[in-house]
Amino acid sequence: MKYALASLAFWCFLTGLSFTAEAGSPDSRANIRNEQPMAELTALFERQLFQPRDKKLQDLTYFWFQPIPPYPEGLKFPLVLVLHGGSGNSYASRFLVKPEMQRAYPAFIVVPVLPERKLWAGSHPAAAKGEGIHDAVALIRDIVTRYPVDTRRIYVIGCSDGGTGTFGAVTYYPDLFAGAVAISGAWNPENAPKMTKVPIAAMHGTADTIISPNSARDTMGLIQQYGGQAFYNELPGQGHNCAAEHYYAPSIWSWLFSQKKTSPQ
Repeated sequence: MKYALASLAFWCFLTGLSFTAEAGSPDSRANIRNEQPMAELTALFERQLFQPRDKKLQDLTYFWFQPIPPYPEGLKFPLVLVLHGGSGNSYASRFLVKPEMQRAYPAFIVVPVLPERKLWAGSHPAAAKGEGIHDAVALIRDIVTRYPVDTRRIYVIGCSDGGTGTFGAVTYYPDLFAGAVAISGAWNPENAPKMTKVPIAAMHGTADTIISPNSARDTMGLIQQYGGQAFYNELPGQGHNCAAEHYYAPSIWSWLFSQKKTSPQ
């Protein structure tokens, strides 16, 4: 019960944050939280609009990066889903598009952007209806039909609300994701038994006054107890700083891109 109450309080806090096209076509009028999620590097991405066939889902504006085509026959690339925080900033994407990163880990990168007041995930039934992670997964399932994605290597990473969304992705879609990195997020430890299929790394600052590390710490510990691969790192004295470079160190990328499903999904 204490976990459920804490999760509900966290969800309530986050909800206080502040031409018609087919899937894959640009839409300059879409209402999104942040028009420049990668700051000046947003220019390296192509803005698109995904309109799902399932009308229970929401249209989703996203920014798309791909290795330079044409691709040799049979070559497939990993896909990284990057979930932004409450401000709509996508810091992991800024590292992923660096030339040295693309040389080491060439990959498709998809950065969906939510409208105001919508969350990626909430871990409490009160939040389930509006969780954006379901829209993002529908987008991924569409992308893999149109691009040479290695479906054994689909990853998710995010910070703050994006970190919470990463926990949600592992909970709801364990058969889709091969690896996950949750930064400064929160989740309900009671969901840990559902989270053992996806290797997950989580990081959190001990001095974070926006989202306490307690629930992430408890969740990761329980995933380990239930036999999952959960790697948790708490950074002494660090606050809620999604832009901090230590969250995107080379060791993180080396670990993430080494994860692989045993069979395509």
